[in-house]
Amino acid sequence: AQKENPKFIEPKTQSDLFIDIKGIFDFAVKRKWISENPFTGLEDSLPEVIERRRDTFTGDELTKILSSDDFLRERTANRKGELAEGKFWCVILCLFHGMRLNEAASLLVSDIRAENGIDFMDFTEFDDAGNIVKRLKTKASRRRVPIHERAIRIGFLDYVRRRKAQDDGTDLFPDLVAN
Repeated sequence: AQKENPKFIEPKTQSDLFIDIKGIFDFAVKRKWISENPFTGLEDSLPEVIERRRDTFTGDELTKILSSDDFLRERTANRKGELAEGKFWCVILCLFHGMRLNEAASLLVSDIRAENGIDFMDFTEFDDAGNIVKRLKTKASRRRVPIHERAIRIGFLDYVRRRKAQDDGTDLFPDLVAN
């Protein structure tokens, strides 16, 4: 706080962290490791969490963004001459399927499947061998999502076929870097 422009923890983050630490101490009380939770009753001392309104893009704004040279350039070769389409496809998948960016970015080649003539994304924490290879945010995150016909028309399944043919790893978008 002595810095010229101090960075404080947002009220929502403070609340989330408080709930976590209070839960740890509740567990300790339940196990009889301590007699009482020192955080009980302190909830009122936290700053008020104010939800911020988030504006959505209009159809015209989306068209402008998605048809821009900057966005379309994401489908072209990177400096090494390799296709680096992860940023392009993650945006398309999020747009048409309502998923979070982290969900799209963490897809594996094996997560794209077909059953009874329906192509879908299988959101699971397991690879084909049954090994846990990623973490899902919630239990509801485990699901099967049919691939939107427009994503197919744009060429998503062609991209998936190219990735399967490369057989150079499990990540669907190997050009994306964590964080």
